[in-house]
Amino acid sequence: GGPASAEKCRGPSTSSAILAGPEGGSIYRSATGIGKWQHSDNGVPLDIDITSLAASADGGMVYAGTGGSGIYISTDGGMNWRDDNGGAANL
Repeated sequence: GGPASAEKCRGPSTSSAILAGPEGGSIYRSATGIGKWQHSDNGVPLDIDITSLAASADGGMVYAGTGGSGIYISTDGGMNWRDDNGGAANL
């Protein structure tokens, strides 16, 4: 199974990966776009809600908006994340 209700976006254009951020925290990744989901939230606190996900055209840059914890960014297709708030933590 995977996240039942979640924000989703495609990963790198060279793969079938899909990223999902369900309510209740965490980010999941399916390498094939179906089936098995794995945690892909290295650098994101587990207890925050992911309210939006967006990827660059090539999928290398992924942005995760949260419910009150600002923005997180991944530069490797959603494998690792860092806080990218720069003073915008209350978005």
